[in-house]
Amino acid sequence: MTIVQPVRLSEKLGPLIDLKSKEEHLSKSVIIRKFVYDKLEDYALDLCDRGRLSIGKAAELLDTTIYDLQEKAREKGIVLSAAEGAHEVSRKTVDRLVKSLKA
Repeated sequence: MTIVQPVRLSEKLGPLIDLKSKEEHLSKSVIIRKFVYDKLEDYALDLCDRGRLSIGKAAELLDTTIYDLQEKAREKGIVLSAAEGAHEVSRKTVDRLVKSLKA
């Protein structure tokens, strides 16, 4: 599902949008949507970096995968790590599973 949101842009931006549209052989509306999406993706990654949004929720909102977002974060120099204590819980779970397999 999509939403329609009227947006007012300065007419001074018109030539830049036109140029980008011609360079990428895409319509102006697609170019504007790409710019909006890219900035929202940056914002979502920033929220993840600050611990205000999970990578899973960000992926859901952006309609992408966590793996794609992790790659984008890596490209932008953002280190997304698990919440505090998650590594310890994961380690204990792995240790417990390994012991149960050996038994």
